[in-house]
Amino acid sequence: MLASDAAGASTLFPPDSTPRHFGGPDSAGYCWIDSDTVGGPQFDWIDTAGFSLAPNLGDEYRINIPVYFDFPYYDSTYNYVYVSANGWLAAGHANPGGTGDSTPRRLPDSPAPNNIICPYWDNLAVGPGFGGGRLYYRNFGTAPNRYFVLVFQNVNRVGTDTTDLLTFEVIIHEDGTVIFQYADVTTGDSMRDYGRNASVGIENRSGTIGLQYMRGHPDSSVNWPGNKLAAGKAIRFWKRDPGIAEQVGRPDDGFALAVEPSVATGACHVRYTQPRDIHATLALYDALGRTVMQRRVQGSGRLRLTPAGPGVYHCALTSAKGNCASTLVIVD
Repeated sequence: MLASDAAGASTLFPPDSTPRHFGGPDSAGYCWIDSDTVGGPQFDWIDTAGFSLAPNLGDEYRINIPVYFDFPYYDSTYNYVYVSANGWLAAGHANPGGTGDSTPRRLPDSPAPNNIICPYWDNLAVGPGFGGGRLYYRNFGTAPNRYFVLVFQNVNRVGTDTTDLLTFEVIIHEDGTVIFQYADVTTGDSMRDYGRNASVGIENRSGTIGLQYMRGHPDSSVNWPGNKLAAGKAIRFWKRDPGIAEQVGRPDDGFALAVEPSVATGACHVRYTQPRDIHATLALYDALGRTVMQRRVQGSGRLRLTPAGPGVYHCALTSAKGNCASTLVIVD
């Protein structure tokens, strides 16, 4: 819809203004959670001291960078990333293709580029003529807790003020967890600030599975402006515990799981349904996939859940005959 501001100018507001602080899982089991909710990542900026410097190649710049450890991403394992100055990187050493990669799209999206990790996909550029921004990278830690950091520092949104620049970073952990962090998200153009034209999320190598944290483009927005980017924000993407990644329960299997209510203060109830001769495991996991509660159950019933504190939790009913899962949020 079209609204008018106090000065009488028209401003386009996409419809979804409700913040969403967690999402997923996608069909591969990936979820996301941001720093605006309990249980989410804490913003902890890693500066570029001691980092390697990627060469400056300007607009439409791409470079292959070694990670020096294997990390899982969707259905494969990688030790390279292919980085685009347009605010995304692809897992693997091969150029993922895509001639229109400066135009951010919804995720997942099957046209190339695919297998991408997108902290701020937009029409960006680095180097001389674009404010002098650079890309930095470095490895930290020891096995099995190594992590790779890629910093997009003082990056220009093409066509905007070359003195008002973007700075954000991607952290890839050895277990496959990916974290985005944002230090500066203004461009000098109100129609480009805070990710207003960007796409943020992840997708697999066929572009058929993925998660969209936010897309601000006016022609097809997702979670905007509710999830607009801000300085000091962090977003974590991870593949949750295999015990709850698969959600294949269907009503005609006789398996069902419902949390009542799904957003609760302090406690809630889970109602589970399955054939009465079936023994199953009912488990509660926190946002990192750690087991909070586990109980053997038979047939159908109702159980009170009282997690230790506020946050995002996942409840799963698993048996040899079928399984299903649900997400709940405990607030203060």
